Amino acid sequence: MKKILITGGSGMVGYNLLRNYHKKFELFSLYNKNISDFDGITHIQVDITDKKQVLGLKDINPDIIIHCAALTKISKCENNSELANDINVKGTSNIRDLAHTVNAKLVYISTDAVFDGGKGNYSEKDITNPKTVYGKTKLMGEKVCLEYPNSLVIRTNVFGESHMTGRCGFVDDLITSLSNGKKYGAYSNVEFSPIYVGFMAKIILDMVSLDARGVFNIALSKLSKFDFANVVAEVFGYNADLVENVISKDKMNLTLNNKKMVDFLKIEKIPTIKEMLVDFRNQYSKNFI
Repeated sequence: MKKILITGGSGMVGYNLLRNYHKKFELFSLYNKNISDFDGITHIQVDITDKKQVLGLKDINPDIIIHCAALTKISKCENNSELANDINVKGTSNIRDLAHTVNAKLVYISTDAVFDGGKGNYSEKDITNPKTVYGKTKLMGEKVCLEYPNSLVIRTNVFGESHMTGRCGFVDDLITSLSNGKKYGAYSNVEFSPIYVGFMAKIILDMVSLDARGVFNIALSKLSKFDFANVVAEVFGYNADLVENVISKDKMNLTLNNKKMVDFLKIEKIPTIKEMLVDFRNQYSKNFI
């Protein structure tokens, strides 16, 4: 059984990867303050900005390291750029060094925020131009990982169930509002490429099994946040009239071109956003409340 070490195991992406890989691999979950609630997994409290602590994990000798830990809250990154740099760049450098030490496959979860949203349909070859501290530090993290030959950088925009109280994402906020009969404003001029983390979990394993390296966009859809919110309402059986069309003062198109991924994996049928949301609904719970 392969050993997989996942950083940020209590965050939304890390937690959902643990859920999808549970009992299929020998899993090690790194966390900083909040421990996930899975049994049969080795949970280790580590400060990834502390190189000595990180390299002290070398005896685990993982086959794969999936680096999800990051400071992702946009406002917190903007207000504390030093902390964002410590976690998203220095911490990533330490994880890369661990991967190099144990000769593990390194998978780095990046973001569409490395682009400025000016044109959309971004390919892996398009020029990056992050507008936020978050995007800038994640891009620096990409560059750090790519210094290690056996690395896979994934640019994506993931939705799924948030595990930790008070850390609700876009979908959680939306479902909470709609389920309580409250209106929810969603931008019709902000476009993105959301992918359900359950689908991404499988894609990661498929790519690793084929020894994918370098930068890949992991995306299965392209739509506005307003259209996305309407599909969520339909799939979950909520009143779509509660979804209000809001126009952002800053038009943005962060959609990702997935041709490189589709060709590499020889994907014949791409799931629709509705199919992904149905899968999400079938696994969804109210743990985040």
